[in-house]
Amino acid sequence: MIRRGHDATATVVLQWKMPKGLLGQRRILFVGGAPKAADVPQTMAFTRDAGGWRVLFEGEEFFHIAEPLVIGG
Repeated sequence: MIRRGHDATATVVLQWKMPKGLLGQRRILFVGGAPKAADVPQTMAFTRDAGGWRVLFEGEEFFHIAEPLVIGG
């Protein structure tokens, strides 16, 4: 799910199934098209490639987020 603001922000909500039927979820805030914050205490790092953003949390968990999801298109 994507929520876009009128102030060049977007929140990307990612969900996945975990063992035992639990649901994992991350919310990543993008400002001006770049990731700025997330809803977890782990350190967030990110790189950009031709297709979008690779967002990494302390080397354990990563997500590839396509640029059109963030900026629309």
